[in-house]
Amino acid sequence: MTVLAIARLRGISRQAVHRTVSGLIEPGYLELKLAEGSQRDKVVIITPSGQNLRKDVGEQLETIKKDRAGYWRRASRNISGNLGAGLAFGFVRELIKHESQH
Repeated sequence: MTVLAIARLRGISRQAVHRTVSGLIEPGYLELKLAEGSQRDKVVIITPSGQNLRKDVGEQLETIKKDRAGYWRRASRNISGNLGAGLAFGFVRELIKHESQH
């Protein structure tokens, strides 16, 4: 994907994308190459190190999501006596949905 395409997709400037990409080039996570048939547009390439980083971060995020879900399930059990099991479940389900969106 080109720097311009990423900028349009994210709704930010090309300069902002380029700064972020440059910060990930130095440690070897990304590379920039000229787009085919262009002397200006650059394509962002994920290196093998970048793919490993993406996998590791994805696994860590999944662990965090599971930990949060477990926390809210435990909270549901703790409050269900006071609110009633159905109400507590619905409340916790909405909290989990909200947490997963952030």
